[in-house]
Amino acid sequence: MHQDLASLLKQTDELRAHMDQLRGGIQAAHDQSRRLEYDAASISECMTSIQKCVRLVGNNRMAALSARDMRKVMGELEESVDRLAGIIG
Repeated sequence: MHQDLASLLKQTDELRAHMDQLRGGIQAAHDQSRRLEYDAASISECMTSIQKCVRLVGNNRMAALSARDMRKVMGELEESVDRLAGIIG
């Protein structure tokens, strides 16, 4: 009987250690999935900004942008591309 109880205690400790290890793995997977969600949202935001800038610069139906506006749009485009490169790089 004493050996059975000692064996059960040992098995309980081993099970607890495995459960702690499993919990750590689940927590790591959760943290990684949250980072991926953030990256996807950031990438989408950058792509929206890039699309807007390209539309403004390349739209032949609109009157030509002034040099000042063109510099502003190109600056925004460069900033969006740099942010995107930082996210995926």
